Amino acid sequence: MKRILLTLVLLPLPIIGTHAANAAAVPARDTPLLGKYESTQDDFSRPTAVDISDDGAIAIADSVARHIRVRRAGASEWITLTGPDDHPLIAPAGVTWVADDALIVTDRATDDFALFSLNETQNAASNSDLAVTDAHGRVPAGLYRPAGVASYLDRVAVADTGNNRIVIANAGNTIALDSRGSEPGQFKRPLDVAFDEQGRLYVADTGNHRIQWFNSQGEFQGEFGSLGSDPGQFAFPMGLAFDSKGNLYVADTNNHRIQKIGPAQNVLQLIPEDPTQGNRIGHFNTPQGVAVDPYDNIFVADT
Repeated sequence: MKRILLTLVLLPLPIIGTHAANAAAVPARDTPLLGKYESTQDDFSRPTAVDISDDGAIAIADSVARHIRVRRAGASEWITLTGPDDHPLIAPAGVTWVADDALIVTDRATDDFALFSLNETQNAASNSDLAVTDAHGRVPAGLYRPAGVASYLDRVAVADTGNNRIVIANAGNTIALDSRGSEPGQFKRPLDVAFDEQGRLYVADTGNHRIQWFNSQGEFQGEFGSLGSDPGQFAFPMGLAFDSKGNLYVADTNNHRIQKIGPAQNVLQLIPEDPTQGNRIGHFNTPQGVAVDPYDNIFVADT
């Protein structure tokens, strides 16, 4: 019987900067794995999203295991977050650090999000805490099957996948980029969001096989990508992350690869160069999540 590995992969590539504290234990030619599909406490069932804090702590959403796994920088043990007894996680889909000890997690099964503090009791938030309004002041229904989440200063963006929209909360004022379709600024099952260093919001418009971006006011700025397997084309992109140089990494899920996109929307690298689906080291099988640490090492949730 064929064995399928569900892993989190760290890619210390030659063109990506590394830091001695992170790279010393791993030769540059190797691709280390964090976990596999097994039954020990260090392994994963279905890792779907990953995020790295400014101090290097890693958080992984495992949707089948129903928890978030956290490992602080320099630590060897994982912390498991399951949610409070009266509001446990069921299908965590997105995770983002909002401080060195606090996380926001979306849950596709409960249609809401949760705020976790590693130093306090785990707390949950509901749709009532996210008063969603669109540009016309209307209040649509709450989140439906939310996925990716990202934060920038006092803003939090959520890919409200089931509602085909993006929700942006900012200091008590929440708006929705709310239009289903394939025209510029419209969405079809968006699955992830990411902010660049200037605060522009990038969206993995998964059902339209493209990436779109918006300014801080939520105004459409541009798009790139189409369905296909050539460089710059996508097949259901599901994960986004930026490095310190402004390069965008896209989990090109059904093409089983990561694409590195430059600030001018030019393709700088395909990872791997020969994106053959499989469980060999450095190859992927429907990767969904991607993150970049403070030293520009890339982490991939090889779902």
